[in-house]
Amino acid sequence: LGNLHCLKEIAFTNCEDLDVESLSGLSFPKATSLTLVGNTSISVQKALLRMCPTLLCYSSSWAKKVDLNELPHSVQSVCAHGCELMRMTSVKDTVEKLTVRDCVIHESVLASVVACCPHVRDLHLERIGFHTESIMFMLGEAYGERLQRLSIFHCKSVPGGGEICLFEKCTALTYLNLGKSSNTDGMYLATVLYYNPTLQTLDLSHSTMTDDTLMLLVAAASELETLIMCDSSGYTEEGLFALIQGCASLKLLVVEEKIISLLWGHSWDIMRPDLQVRAFV
Repeated sequence: LGNLHCLKEIAFTNCEDLDVESLSGLSFPKATSLTLVGNTSISVQKALLRMCPTLLCYSSSWAKKVDLNELPHSVQSVCAHGCELMRMTSVKDTVEKLTVRDCVIHESVLASVVACCPHVRDLHLERIGFHTESIMFMLGEAYGERLQRLSIFHCKSVPGGGEICLFEKCTALTYLNLGKSSNTDGMYLATVLYYNPTLQTLDLSHSTMTDDTLMLLVAAASELETLIMCDSSGYTEEGLFALIQGCASLKLLVVEEKIISLLWGHSWDIMRPDLQVRAFV
């Protein structure tokens, strides 16, 4: 067991088979990362967290219930993936990155977690099935200009007005993922960029965008350096080349392979030698 004391990264899979008794005598005093995969019981979650006093990153996947109250005060990144219930009632001032993905939870649960993580700078709410106007307002009030990175990838029923309330408050974003969102029309994106003029990376993957959308994006994106458009549709070759020519700040365009082949056929590298085009990995 002494060798375990030196481990920095700990991962348990098939956690439904774990019980507290099987963990007796274990400790991970130097662990900085703990990953649990499977329907881990709350008692096992708590026991493992107590064994990792210097933890920086914690991730739980596919546990029906996730209890975050035993997180050590050193933790900086928390990820809950595929859960049905989350519990967090004690404030964790050190958490800077919060990820909630593929979770079926009530908005009051999310509100409780957000209230306990007041210093988040990097927020990922992905495929959680809903985003109400009250959630958007709550996130804006909670994080405001502190928030630098935001992903709301594939979130259903996102009211445009509610999201604008969020962007009115969170005006210091450098990264934004709106992939697979219903709100990717040009005026909406122009409004987002108006409130976030320093936005450097925008992900619009799996979205439908017209040439007019791309033109409004060109007009509004004064600082945009990276644009990700994997599996996006609705635009033409003319719209794509107008984007490349018009968005002078753009340094990296990430698209699928067939788009790269199209660009090579039109010698985009001569048109914009400073622009890097890369396939999505």
